[in-house]
Amino acid sequence: MRLPDRELQADRRARILTAAVRCFGQHGIHQASMQDIAAEAGMSAANLYRYYASKDAIVEAIAEHEREETVTLLAELERADDFIAALLSLLDGTLRGDGRFQIALGLEIIAEALRNPRVAALYRRLDVEATAALARVIEKAAERRQIDPGLDPSATAQVLVALADAVLWRRGADPTFDTASAARTLEVLVTRFLAPPPARVERR
Repeated sequence: MRLPDRELQADRRARILTAAVRCFGQHGIHQASMQDIAAEAGMSAANLYRYYASKDAIVEAIAEHEREETVTLLAELERADDFIAALLSLLDGTLRGDGRFQIALGLEIIAEALRNPRVAALYRRLDVEATAALARVIEKAAERRQIDPGLDPSATAQVLVALADAVLWRRGADPTFDTASAARTLEVLVTRFLAPPPARVERR
């Protein structure tokens, strides 16, 4: 396959996934049809089926894309000289970003996981992998004394993921949600939670 053909296919797949996120976020996974996604992507349904055979395949592709983005973000966190500052920047960007369709889709996938074993298994696998990877990054940050070394890496990762999920889902469900105020409060909470204890001053 020539390079331009690969780039064209990659572009069309990305366009389909973006359209699917919008459709699923607006209408729900069950209500959105392949025809709806094709129309949102600006192509025919027949052309859409050349890239994805079903909605399940699209959901799995969206999940894989999210996994790849998570790997990239965690790698940036691991390289950061100031772990807490980098984490706060990541959380702030996610919270303030225009991701209403992604947030709505996240809520939809949680609901779908309750009735669809395949989606439940996919969500669980991605959640476990992401939390475990974050725990490894936290452990390394603690070894470098960038955060409190007394924190349990696994438990800390679980708390941070749960906190981020709760804030994002609240934002998606509450039209009066004050993003700016939440971002400032989240910064205080995370900083106090992760900050290393002050160095002891020995008295003579």
